[in-house]
Amino acid sequence: MKTSTPGTSTASERTFTRLWALSGARAPVGYEATLLAILAQVDFPGYEQLTTLDLDHPDAVIEAIAAIQRWRRAVADGTRSFAFGPRTPNAADLRTADLSQLATPA
Repeated sequence: MKTSTPGTSTASERTFTRLWALSGARAPVGYEATLLAILAQVDFPGYEQLTTLDLDHPDAVIEAIAAIQRWRRAVADGTRSFAFGPRTPNAADLRTADLSQLATPA
């Protein structure tokens, strides 16, 4: 199985981006691959085990893909430490404005 992904700098990043692409997500390119691997390393439970698995072992690859898909859903739902999912709306600034400093017509 091919494990090389252009734009990644380490073997663990190449493994993770390969598994990421196999999970059904768009394959990251260039700096995206590095950034994704860094974010996953910080937030993804079991990242180290994923990046050291044997890509020629089908059962391990299937389980790794399922784990990535669960993580992607958790990120989308906003339940991970970083998320692309729902955000709370910004609270309105309820301070009163001092309009006396605005220019008055001459």
